[in-house]
Amino acid sequence: GCTADLDCASYACARQTASPDAPLVCCESAWYVFVNPALGNVCTWQSNGALCPSNRNELCLNNVCVDDICQDDQRLPGEPCDNHSDCITYQCGKQLANTSDESVC
Repeated sequence: GCTADLDCASYACARQTASPDAPLVCCESAWYVFVNPALGNVCTWQSNGALCPSNRNELCLNNVCVDDICQDDQRLPGEPCDNHSDCITYQCGKQLANTSDESVC
């Protein structure tokens, strides 16, 4: 555990996961992201299936967060997405204009 960045060889002390109960650890990635006041800083390189609040891609090992969950890879055409970088085609949007359908690649 750690209480401050200087406690770590990586100079990165943050929550291990995006959970308010997660312990503070020295981040393996040497990077963290400020998520919100309740969570504070969370280590990057979160694994597939980990929480990534507010669809923060930079929290995830593969830099893809869809519906607040880290994904193992970029999404394929027709799969749900939150932004262009989630998609292998770098195109995320509604299939039909003026609908409430979820966005897809």
